[in-house]
Amino acid sequence: MAKDTKEAWLDKEAINNLKTTLGEEVYKDLLKEFFSYCEESFHSLNISYLDKDFISIEDIAHNLKSNSLVYGLEKLSKEAKALELYSSKQDIAKVTEVYNNLKGIYKKSLELLKANE
Repeated sequence: MAKDTKEAWLDKEAINNLKTTLGEEVYKDLLKEFFSYCEESFHSLNISYLDKDFISIEDIAHNLKSNSLVYGLEKLSKEAKALELYSSKQDIAKVTEVYNNLKGIYKKSLELLKANE
């Protein structure tokens, strides 16, 4: 099992590539939008989870998986991928387990990303 280090959570090369490609100011602007997107996504995810709306959970998890990977949040992306998979199978036990893990991973991932601005 991989060590629980910043490197296991963040792909710094992806972050540096974004900063280089976009420029520091554009990167910071897009990062603010990403943080807003994440808040909205998790709000929608919470509602979908409470409603046991597997289609919405799968859709939100798919988008979160892709968008978080763009910003180098590998662990968040991996967990979102698992949520997407279990939602597609409508496996409520696994969806619950991954959903609960995802909430903590989400919080820590954003903290680490903010620290690397």
